[in-house]
Amino acid sequence: MAESQLSEIVSQFLKDNHSLLTEEQAQEIFNYSQIVEENQLKFDFNYNDNEFPKLIIKLIIQFKEYENIISLLLQYTIIVMDFITMEEKINTFLKDENFFLELLNTCNYLLENYESLKFLVFIFINNLFNIKGNSPDNYKNNESLQREYITMEITNKISEIIKNQMLPNLDDKEYQNLLISSILFIFQSLQKRNKDFILFSDFDTCRNFIDLFLYYFNHLENSDPKSCLFFIDEVLSLQDDNFVIFLTNDLKIIIDINLREITNWAEVIHGEDDLKSNKVLMMYDIRLSYIKTLLLITKNNIYLENKNNLTHSYYKQFEIEEEMKKILNEKEIGTEPNLFFTLKEEALYALDYLLKL
Repeated sequence: MAESQLSEIVSQFLKDNHSLLTEEQAQEIFNYSQIVEENQLKFDFNYNDNEFPKLIIKLIIQFKEYENIISLLLQYTIIVMDFITMEEKINTFLKDENFFLELLNTCNYLLENYESLKFLVFIFINNLFNIKGNSPDNYKNNESLQREYITMEITNKISEIIKNQMLPNLDDKEYQNLLISSILFIFQSLQKRNKDFILFSDFDTCRNFIDLFLYYFNHLENSDPKSCLFFIDEVLSLQDDNFVIFLTNDLKIIIDINLREITNWAEVIHGEDDLKSNKVLMMYDIRLSYIKTLLLITKNNIYLENKNNLTHSYYKQFEIEEEMKKILNEKEIGTEPNLFFTLKEEALYALDYLLKL
């Protein structure tokens, strides 16, 4: 596609001198994002190595003291980020480390100085770090790809934002779910996740987040739970006798949620016609992730230290075994994807392990 196919407003905007950007110009950009067709929006975004969105970000950094202009430019950016691929996001925002650090510094400045911009900035940060995929393989590739660009300098800067801007606002209902989601995506994006992560810096902060996280995890409904399950898996791998994040009751809540969702996602899948579509493959992968997390919990010391002396079993052990048997007994109709059989293999492995406890 040639320059002539650029939207007129974008073409003119790229030619203009922006040393004195006006609110009217910023309003035009926002209005354009509201009315232009998706394909045109994406083309304009990708034209000439993402020249237009990179310019918008430079202007956000340059005009950070102009609240109304920033609001309009952020809204354009948030809208367009819903339509771009992981590669396009990385090329525009993350590929140049210094540029990305400057952007994060600007986000921190906006959060410190403009109460009215908080929600927009939090959404923008969420979009910067969120991980999406249209199939299980695509999701895993995107996860790995984003992680490559999250350097130690970026980790330190975003940790500062979590500490100073996100955690202090965590109890505000207006931002709560958005902030939990953002922190989970950030945690998932780090190259190295360890006990030094800012979230675990003190007991009260950590405990408050875990309580809110469990509520968030319990009310996902049919939303993608992968960042939640990733967080649970990683925290379980970090836990030891001297570093405990999930307590006994926390694990019981997670077990109850996982058992419920393994069944719920089965019902959603059974309502689909094309069992090999990317949409359904993602559902199978989510169900598989719930099973893997459930198995990890049953291998954790905190779980194993709480055996019921009357029944000689562990919390919901019988229910987990029955759920695994149900999966093994699910009938084949001949159109299932390979993930259907991977699911059965994982259920068999889990059942065999539980029966030997």
